Amino acid sequence: FPIRYYYQKNGGKHRAVNKGIKKSQGEMILVVDSDDWCNPGALECLSGLWHSLALEEKKRYSGVSVLKVTQDGKVIGDEYPVLLPLKDYVDRFNRRITGDKQELIRRDLFSENLYPEIPGEKYIAPSYPWLRIGKKYSTLFSNERLFSAEYLNDGISKNNIFFRSNSPKGCSKVYEFLFQLSSDRYGKMKSAVNFYRFFFHGGEFKRLGKLTFPGMILGLAFFLYDKINLISIRNLRQ
Repeated sequence: FPIRYYYQKNGGKHRAVNKGIKKSQGEMILVVDSDDWCNPGALECLSGLWHSLALEEKKRYSGVSVLKVTQDGKVIGDEYPVLLPLKDYVDRFNRRITGDKQELIRRDLFSENLYPEIPGEKYIAPSYPWLRIGKKYSTLFSNERLFSAEYLNDGISKNNIFFRSNSPKGCSKVYEFLFQLSSDRYGKMKSAVNFYRFFFHGGEFKRLGKLTFPGMILGLAFFLYDKINLISIRNLRQ
């Protein structure tokens, strides 16, 4: 099948994904990272899952989410619940399903929910568009193990705090959104703490808080803890 290649200057994964979506022409989008690969039959199975939905059902669904495994076949994070299936990505967030997954998503919906591109920042949470879409559309969740991952030593997954601390405005934006989506006190507090954590990484000490005072105090504690860890991380990267 034809392959079209477009060069993108390094501005973070989200900018590359945005450009790819704008250049794409198909019905569905599948983002495969440099440390991911398809297991045998993955694309055929993904297509089968999507087309198992009736035509009218597809209008209510954003796409399909399946599992990733490590090189030795272990599921990354949690499997999806079977007895009480998830409805959408907001439901997945509130039920605290952990782990990196693989998504097939409708191009039209992804095009309407591109990643925000904040000047000077190269990272924003990959799940952000999915959560925005999840407010209106369902997702078909499957425990099929269709993709594998090998996290690179210099990749985002293994250096999460380094990348997030260098993109504080984007991280604060995401956690403020998660605060709104959270369905319980624990979720709201966790989102508030992380909002302030990266709020402080952005150097906005003079701005008054807007979520919760306890969240601001704990966020400051995590910010100070990050600063200590980042010293050793930067020394290792040099």
